[in-house]
Amino acid sequence: MTIEKDMECFNLLTKDIGLDALLFLVSIEEQIALLPATILKGYHHIQLVTSLINSRFNTQYSHVTILSVRNNIDLNRDFITRLRSSSNFDVFIKSYCQENNFSFSNLLQQRIYLPYTLTCLNCNPTIPLEVFQPIQSIRLLEYERIQLATIFKGTCKKCKYTYGLSCAYNHHTTAVPEIIVTVPSLSHTPFFHVSGDIAFSRKLLEQYSDLLTISQAPFHGFAKLILNSIRRYQPEEKNFVSHRSLADRLQNVWMKYELCRFRFMLGKETLIKLPYSFEPKLRDYYFESNFDYFYHLFVTFWTRHKHVQTSCDSKICSKVMITDGHSKPRRLICSYDDIVDNSIEEMGPINIGCPFTPIRKPSNCTDPDHLRYKYCYLHQHLAFLSGNSDRKQYSVQLQQALEIEKEDIQYLDQLDHCTVYRRDCEDVRKCKSFGLHLTFLSCGVVIAFDEAIRSEGMRKVTRHLLRAIKHGGILPPGILYDAACSLKLHWQRWKGTTYLKNSIDTEQLPQHIAIDKFHQKNHVRAMCQDIMRYDHASHNGIFTDIDTQTAEHFFSYLTKFKSILRCFSYPRSIIYCLLLFHLYNCDITAIDPSSYGIAKTHFYTLIKNHYTTDTIASSLNDVIGYVPLNSSNEIYEFEEDKQRETEEEMTEKDA
Repeated sequence: MTIEKDMECFNLLTKDIGLDALLFLVSIEEQIALLPATILKGYHHIQLVTSLINSRFNTQYSHVTILSVRNNIDLNRDFITRLRSSSNFDVFIKSYCQENNFSFSNLLQQRIYLPYTLTCLNCNPTIPLEVFQPIQSIRLLEYERIQLATIFKGTCKKCKYTYGLSCAYNHHTTAVPEIIVTVPSLSHTPFFHVSGDIAFSRKLLEQYSDLLTISQAPFHGFAKLILNSIRRYQPEEKNFVSHRSLADRLQNVWMKYELCRFRFMLGKETLIKLPYSFEPKLRDYYFESNFDYFYHLFVTFWTRHKHVQTSCDSKICSKVMITDGHSKPRRLICSYDDIVDNSIEEMGPINIGCPFTPIRKPSNCTDPDHLRYKYCYLHQHLAFLSGNSDRKQYSVQLQQALEIEKEDIQYLDQLDHCTVYRRDCEDVRKCKSFGLHLTFLSCGVVIAFDEAIRSEGMRKVTRHLLRAIKHGGILPPGILYDAACSLKLHWQRWKGTTYLKNSIDTEQLPQHIAIDKFHQKNHVRAMCQDIMRYDHASHNGIFTDIDTQTAEHFFSYLTKFKSILRCFSYPRSIIYCLLLFHLYNCDITAIDPSSYGIAKTHFYTLIKNHYTTDTIASSLNDVIGYVPLNSSNEIYEFEEDKQRETEEEMTEKDA
């Protein structure tokens, strides 16, 4: 069709009502065409269309005018289709660029995004970014489709910060390149992009969060669902990425995105810094060194959530708490047990063991029972110790911790035995963790959790509660526990002594301790059938109307995650649990996870500024003088390393 013919059609169609009303009329007619022909006939059809157009554009067109335009549309349907269609745009641009070797093809994408800010927010927000560079085309990934786009980055010439779609990049002033995320950058576009050639739809990431809490969706399962949808609705893009690659990318991007949402919701930060690369060594260091701060945000908010508008029943919300252990998500852990927690000053050293995963056996392994496969990368040198390689060498702190635990067990054993008990010194033949220890409020909200590396004894339970208090939590006055009798006897014996000193924190431990209704029938001590009953008069009705099986209900839900949780190694395991429990709490309380600033609005003075803590590798102090290895899977001969260190020391002395 010639240009003259197109102009003639265009003028004919627009001369009476204009272009905007014409396109609106076409959309209305397409919608009405979906209805059965008997619904709108003749005059009623034209009357409805005329009324809609006059209301939309504040005009007074007559029925005759609209009917005339409608008839002209029917006569020039091909022109209307070409006028409204852009389906061949991408195909044409791609073909043109290939045929003409066009080097700026990125500039012709239908989606073009500038940086989320056009001024430098680091050194001077009034100075515009001066250098803009288009990067290669990226893919915008949504649930059912992929679109090509171009993202521009702006660089500040003064501080060298680079700004992109969802964050700023600092590659020059830190040893490890980092990204800086703010609330405006996170919400700037419907997509979240940090690096790589795929930008994930924020809606897609949040859909995964919903599916995770509702249906326990694994990353590889959700990635498969996305690929199947794209192959069905956009077959030309079916091979854009492999299943495994997409699952790995989804996991890293989702964790970054949800950590940002988590910190903006529960913290008081205006910007968040994360490592640019989430390769395993950097990612694990970031997770471990920041976990205590994340845990502080978690317990500070969720132990006080009753002060925020939620869907909780005000009669039972935060009235009491329920604590218990769950062994289903137990995973393989390192056999090294000489790691002690000294953070609870009131309790002295507490043996927690090494949470890292042992070195994996290679597929061509000829000695699968070799001791090296019992230890993680930090402690694999123990497999090469001269003499008895299985011999344990304990530090003074560990010996003290074991003596305290032994003394506590002997004290409980001297009393009347109960069929329900927990011990700190339990062990298993194959070195696995004991799962998770969790504490809930009576409304079902998770307020504290710990990975039980070695066992669930009374000192571990006390540590679990005091950790929540020391990280900013406030506990209700009553607690339900399946081994409440042993916990009460433990506190009676040790509170006020060297092993459980009196302090402001220990005074916050619950005063009312009772056995939950589900386990009551299994207890045989006289006190268990009297003062330890949840309905005993001494508790002043504090446990009335409480679902004492809250923990069992949640553990039934958590059991569905056991395969996922067993696959994660430390410290990814605790970060995954943190995000899972946070999203679960948001779901049952009807709080939007994107409620940025909600915590600082209510509890600003209680929230600490961002801080980091030592990692196990950096604080490790083995009695044998071992310097932790780098995060690799290489096996080092300990004796050779020790000899080399001695020779270096002698050389320094001679110098």
